[in-house]
Amino acid sequence: TRAGVPYTFNLTNFVKPKSLYNTGLRPLLYSTCSVQASGIGWRRAGTRVAYYRSGTRYTLTFTVTFDHDNDRCFFAHCYPYTFTDAQMFIAGLQADKARTGTFTRATLC
Repeated sequence: TRAGVPYTFNLTNFVKPKSLYNTGLRPLLYSTCSVQASGIGWRRAGTRVAYYRSGTRYTLTFTVTFDHDNDRCFFAHCYPYTFTDAQMFIAGLQADKARTGTFTRATLC
């Protein structure tokens, strides 16, 4: 990446006729440099976001201007929920004494 330079992304071959991107939703961006510099991980980013028909399919287009040179970035539609997140949530449920009668954890295989 080069800082301050706008990049336009066109993601094609969607099949849904409607999208929340046309009502204000923006893609998520994860910047490794931002995490190291400020601790900010996933955040909404992008301008000129549009979802439109392109032939028989649909296209999502958006523009992003990166904050750092030579950054490693990732995009996502929704906030990632990792296996570690799930394990921590389940451990919290197990530790909650108020849920001991309604919560059971067992190995499936």
